[in-house]
Amino acid sequence: MKNLKVLLLLGAGLFLLSCASDDYYQRCISVSGKIAPVQKLAIVVPESTRLLEFAAAELQSMLEQSTGSTVPVQKSIGKEEVSLILGNNPLLQQAGLNLNRLPDEGYYIYRIGNRIFLAGRDSEECYPAQNRWGQYYMRGTLSAVYDFLERFVGARFYFPGEFGTVIPKRDAIYLPKHIAIIDGPDCTMRKYTNGNDCRWYDDKTYDGVQPNGLNILRLRLEERSIPFCHGLAYLQLPQRFAASNPEYFALTEDGRRLDGSVTTIEHPEQLCLSSGIREVAFQDARDYLSATTDAERSAAAQQRGFKYWSINVANPGFFCVMPNDYLYWCHCDKCQQVARGGRSYSEWTPEEQRNLNNALWGFTAEVAGRVQAAGIDGFVTQMAYGICKDIPDVDLPDNVLVQVAVKGLGQDRRENVEEDALIRRWCEKTGMKVALWTYPGKHGAKAAMKGIPVMLPVSIGEYLQDHKKYILGSYLEYETDYFLFNYLSYYVHAKVSWNLKTDVQAILAEHYQLMFAQAAPLFQEMFQTMEQLWTKRIVGHTIDTSKGPVPLLPTELELWSQIYTPQLLQDFNAKLDQAEKLTADNPDALKRVRFMREHLFAPIFAQAAEHDREQAAIAAWQVTVPGQVQLRPFKGEVTEVSTTVTIADTPAALQVTFHCQEPAIDKMVRKAEARDAEQIFRDSCVEVLINPSADRIHYYHFIVNADGLLYDARMASNEPGMDLSWNSSATAESQIGKDFWQVVLTLPKKDLGPLNPEGVPVNFARHRSLEPVVPENYYQWSPVSGRSFHAIERWGRMLLPR
Repeated sequence: MKNLKVLLLLGAGLFLLSCASDDYYQRCISVSGKIAPVQKLAIVVPESTRLLEFAAAELQSMLEQSTGSTVPVQKSIGKEEVSLILGNNPLLQQAGLNLNRLPDEGYYIYRIGNRIFLAGRDSEECYPAQNRWGQYYMRGTLSAVYDFLERFVGARFYFPGEFGTVIPKRDAIYLPKHIAIIDGPDCTMRKYTNGNDCRWYDDKTYDGVQPNGLNILRLRLEERSIPFCHGLAYLQLPQRFAASNPEYFALTEDGRRLDGSVTTIEHPEQLCLSSGIREVAFQDARDYLSATTDAERSAAAQQRGFKYWSINVANPGFFCVMPNDYLYWCHCDKCQQVARGGRSYSEWTPEEQRNLNNALWGFTAEVAGRVQAAGIDGFVTQMAYGICKDIPDVDLPDNVLVQVAVKGLGQDRRENVEEDALIRRWCEKTGMKVALWTYPGKHGAKAAMKGIPVMLPVSIGEYLQDHKKYILGSYLEYETDYFLFNYLSYYVHAKVSWNLKTDVQAILAEHYQLMFAQAAPLFQEMFQTMEQLWTKRIVGHTIDTSKGPVPLLPTELELWSQIYTPQLLQDFNAKLDQAEKLTADNPDALKRVRFMREHLFAPIFAQAAEHDREQAAIAAWQVTVPGQVQLRPFKGEVTEVSTTVTIADTPAALQVTFHCQEPAIDKMVRKAEARDAEQIFRDSCVEVLINPSADRIHYYHFIVNADGLLYDARMASNEPGMDLSWNSSATAESQIGKDFWQVVLTLPKKDLGPLNPEGVPVNFARHRSLEPVVPENYYQWSPVSGRSFHAIERWGRMLLPR
């Protein structure tokens, strides 16, 4: 434990441990002497593995692309050629290069006469074409190969494929007489995700390697994952204990146990932290962390009652005890002494929130303390996220490692004062650096912003450097609909995470020049514009409220009419035309300009055109009152049940009748018990959202569940939250039949105010909430799906009698 502790106190990579120990090198980059062309070159792999074969193939291919000559791959060194010797082998050992003295995930690039060693610690079993998740395995030699190609061939790996891989043409490979490089990453954590809906620019694989995996390899991202997030959800606890120990699982208000069997709530596996689950968590952590080999860890899993340890809960040296996502607090008597049960996030008092925070961190501290008391090395990990984001009052043992969830990355960094202070306080609390989990991409509501790039290379690079004193690395949850929207951000994140002294502006200037040559200034201007739009106009958009400035995402209409305006898109097109003219005599640059036009900018233009078509459809989407409409699936194509909405008009009120087909009446969820129940939207319910003035801003929201319980609120698209203090005199009546249910909702006109005679924007919706959950459970009238039923710019119009 002492060595790992020093590691995290002094830096984020094992090479920095040398400050306190002679066992490890510091980063050493020594390149000098006469630079001369290599007349004869060979790639030597004395002891081959699938991983080294891949490394040799990458090296051979790129050397050939650069010089036009094929460099042979052979088993032994020759007499005359300069040998690029890959991996661990007797030649490396004879040279006195000890892999055990390398920094974590580090490597040698070392020249001794005509022998150049490219070597790091490697897996003997794993290789890229297996396409393992995250390419998690030791691959130091492959990283050395990519570094060699960057340093001495001039290769750059912006993204996989010919358009994103720059390999300068040369008459020969020029190498200096003296090369002594020992390198490793500054940041232990270096990873990203582009999400499940990310589209690539082609369907190619590269020697069997998926493109995202190849990008991970070439960017030299982390070789192992430190689990921080929801580890307890990956211990197969329901399979192990639901039958024998139901008390281990959170008790609901109606007496059920959340052991995964209740399918009507999100993340239905929740724990009672007042139960014997505390002992289970300790024993699992103890048995995993005390094992020293893969065989011992596998045996420990089987002894504990499951087949294997998920990488999401355990990795050598680390064990995560964070509970499942969307915390449900248990209703048992002991847990109720901490806070009220359920998910009453907005209703918990500050004292209850503090109690919960202390209870969750107290659980982690207990497990970590018992592991430490048992004399076992290793860290117990948890995220500072949600209810447990703030610093707890409980003492944390020095084997607790923390990851802090932050929003700041990608926003205006001057406004991140509170989060920055929190990061510093966590470092002070633990005495160590912390990892970051951040959400700069299309996370949550931002996912609906199709065709909008999240271009953040400058923001990401500067953010990491601003926080280098406090972080051991970062995970970018950086979803996107098109990989190319994010490629440059991933590149900068990797380069800065490897070396926190990286000159961000210099590598960006180099990127624009190498990729686009004469058109570099045009692309730099367009990319910078897109970054500023995201940080200042989209996630940086704030409104003034009684509580001060509050962030608010722009609507779809605002995105395409005020931010990515028709004029801006015309300007992009004009710059792309100009870029093609400027690079007409530079074939490599021209093909990249055209590639970017087709694969990065075309999706933006296409989405803008789609928005225009949708607006035309919405303008024509109307119902004349009295009238009737059918609801359609919110996202899918299959209408599993019909929902008919009939609208009638009287002098005093609008009357809206929902007739809901339901063949599974007995499985409907109906839990709300009072008017304006916060969670009523989780029931089987129907909704009316109406904008009487037609300003597409101010509207009213009505929900009625199958029992006839009513919720009403006043809302505005340019303000966060809802006004539940507003209560209308609306009434609701419900009827439940054998295979249908029906609601009649009466909306008094005196509550709605004047109704625009040119048409009233409106949306009708239904949540088909059943237990178990059905695939298609949301329906609405709007002709196009948006971020939610509340996408007011996508509502149709209701035409009332004049």
